[in-house]
Amino acid sequence: MNVLKLFALALASAAPAAACAGEANDGKASPFGMCHGSIYQDLSERKTLTFGQKKNLAEHGVRWVRADLRPAWQPWRMENGRRVWNFDHAIQQANQAKNLGLNMLCLLNTTPDWMNPIPDHLDEWTNFVHQAVVAMKGRTDYFEVWNEENFTSTNLWGTADKTGHPRNYTKCLNAAYRAIKAANPRATVVYGGTTHVPLEFIRTCNEAGALYDAMNVHPYMPDTLPECGLRDILLRLKKVMRETGRGDVPIWVTEIGWSTSPQRPSSFLKDVFNPAFKALGMDPSKLTLTMVKGVSSEVRDFRERLPKFAAYHMVDPWDIDKLDVRKYPVLLPVASEWGIASTRQPVIDYVRRGGVVVFPESFVYNATSKLCDDFGNLLPGSLDKIDVRKELGLRVDATWTAPVTVTSNVTFSLDKPYQTKCYGHRFTHYLTAQWLPKDVAFTPVCWGVDAEKGKTYPVGGAYRFASGGGMVVAASPGSAARADVSPKVQALLVPRTYLVLLAEGMEKVFWYCAYSDARGHEDSNLEANYGLASIYRTDHPENKTGWPVIKNKPGMKAYQTLARLLPSGAKVVLRQQKGVYYARWENKATGEHLAAVWAPYGKGTVRFAAKPVAAHSIFGKPLKLRDTYPVGPAVLYLAFAQVPELAEVDLKE
Repeated sequence: MNVLKLFALALASAAPAAACAGEANDGKASPFGMCHGSIYQDLSERKTLTFGQKKNLAEHGVRWVRADLRPAWQPWRMENGRRVWNFDHAIQQANQAKNLGLNMLCLLNTTPDWMNPIPDHLDEWTNFVHQAVVAMKGRTDYFEVWNEENFTSTNLWGTADKTGHPRNYTKCLNAAYRAIKAANPRATVVYGGTTHVPLEFIRTCNEAGALYDAMNVHPYMPDTLPECGLRDILLRLKKVMRETGRGDVPIWVTEIGWSTSPQRPSSFLKDVFNPAFKALGMDPSKLTLTMVKGVSSEVRDFRERLPKFAAYHMVDPWDIDKLDVRKYPVLLPVASEWGIASTRQPVIDYVRRGGVVVFPESFVYNATSKLCDDFGNLLPGSLDKIDVRKELGLRVDATWTAPVTVTSNVTFSLDKPYQTKCYGHRFTHYLTAQWLPKDVAFTPVCWGVDAEKGKTYPVGGAYRFASGGGMVVAASPGSAARADVSPKVQALLVPRTYLVLLAEGMEKVFWYCAYSDARGHEDSNLEANYGLASIYRTDHPENKTGWPVIKNKPGMKAYQTLARLLPSGAKVVLRQQKGVYYARWENKATGEHLAAVWAPYGKGTVRFAAKPVAAHSIFGKPLKLRDTYPVGPAVLYLAFAQVPELAEVDLKE
């Protein structure tokens, strides 16, 4: 059978879809996973959908599901002074998954209060773990020990100390590891997926003798694209693993994704920054806005959120110090309150040269809890080195540390003479002039109002320095400045995220999560809308059926297309040429060579050295064969009879 027919067969949509997907990607070797939900869930409406939910995933190429098994919500009884746990519902769910060809990763997570702090109740903890593994034997051999354990909690880990915390987690992990292996020697024990990639936390655990068979992280990047930073932080993680003697341990990603919460960005930033620029005597419509690459994208399009500028310019973070402030007078270095340490000094120098910096969500470089290195890692204990207050006299206070009381009944209002609107968002930060030098002018333009106390606090304003430089700042809540991606953009990010992660050698990747609103949250809730499908419950106005309905988002089809084209065990090689990314791999069973091509920051055309024999869109739609192909944020799949090489790129940002 020729390559063209093989490529078309892999993408065929004829039933049964699960079998078609399985031809390319079946079994435990598959990297394609998804966070499904909680296997203890027993609400009737969700219970009736459990099989349908899993079947939908299997039909779209998912081969792994990650599901909670929580002692906090698991029934138990006492027998002869020993706690005996009931896993009947969990067994039922695991059987369903197995019958559908889905491998289950059991997440052992969330202990009841009487079992906390866990290091003080290891007997109870290991008793639960052992019984859970025995119950799952023959159904799954994979167990993850806790979720995002790097969140400091004295209640859980017995200490909030930055070095004691990972050591105490290691005690719990090792106790669970031994209990799991005793119950099932074949089991794979997965390190608890961390929030982001906390290198020092992981290093401390490894140095303390942490026992696990697979490392595991959650490298979320909600403010930017998968091409921005994912590779770098994973390289740093692999370096830590090598340095601590774990270089040969596989790495899993059991959560990553972008939410499609329906809430859209308000006009808050425009309403704050228009008067802020006016206070500095500047008219954005006559100026060029320079944005650090990756800050503005389809995830956060600041061309729409900020006032309209005459022109836009992109710059690499390492080239900020080369900007001519006369030609490029306004700089947007970050998308949120998370900063990159290496840009700190260039940004300060830019202001000192007379440039104006825009901070859309509080000051960056102000607090240790939000300062990151070049790869998104928090830099603890370095306030004296990086506090902008010491160099520019700037500070943002937080309502939980400052001597003020702010209730949840808070609104925003623009100060006269700019007053136009009020906002119903709760704020947690506010600006202060307390630390300003005498030669710095501060003009507040937006205030947070504490209705209960009758006090106001500035949450938006402009700073003018003696150098002529300035800053415009919105100390806004995330809900005012941040918006979630649309379902269309989510679909664009799905295959790109997988390809970036797999090219860096990640063994498994679980999208978070399978279903939006699967836990009954409101539609606008961020956490409830990460799914690649939505659950329309019986009380949903669009559901006229009388029973819950699954509706797949575009991202589910994008997921299915990649899962069908990328065989288990295929080695993904990712390259970048003149702004165009292309991943390539070989299907050794068929001899075909495939390439996925996209451009995160622009649109243009590409030509390969050899002409492809087949082409399909991100959703698997056949495309006409040609010498050159249009390229943009959506992945384009091409099949070749030989190893593909990119020959020509014509891209415009």
